[in-house]
Amino acid sequence: MIIQIATPGLVVLEAENGELTEECEARETVLTVLEDRELGDWGSVEIEAYTYRGRRLFFAKPVKVFFPGFLARLLD
Repeated sequence: MIIQIATPGLVVLEAENGELTEECEARETVLTVLEDRELGDWGSVEIEAYTYRGRRLFFAKPVKVFFPGFLARLLD
């Protein structure tokens, strides 16, 4: 596995087709990369995976929750 990009808002991993086959494996790997590089803690992770010629590319980003203005005021 190769870490292509690791920022507080995006992690991109490249893996062989047999690596990171389960979504939970990819999620744990992303969280480990964030922790090792001290990039913060994402509460939730969204991962998109793409396959090309025996390689897989994983794009991970934090899930952002949007509350419309009136709901935000109700929560306060």
